[in-house]
Amino acid sequence: MRVQAPANVEAVVTDDPRARVLRVHLIAYNSTPQTTPAKDRPYVLPGLIEDAPLYRATIEFAQPIRRASAWDKSTVLKRRGQKLELTVADIHEVIVCRY
Repeated sequence: MRVQAPANVEAVVTDDPRARVLRVHLIAYNSTPQTTPAKDRPYVLPGLIEDAPLYRATIEFAQPIRRASAWDKSTVLKRRGQKLELTVADIHEVIVCRY
């Protein structure tokens, strides 16, 4: 399997061989600007993530899969042979692939 996504997207793949299911977790995290308060240093105030990212990714399989689905209903998933093309609009998405 090969996952292609922007550099800020981490892909974590888990396999459940008994159920014949692969789960591809896509985590798109852009760190936000942070500030240091005037008092109580060296604490850092984390920035808030206000907008979910929008990105494209592809997952290519060496072996055929039977089905693929996304947990988030807003994710656009197109299947082209042994390749999945995704448009994801959230920080965390899970693609469930049955083989």
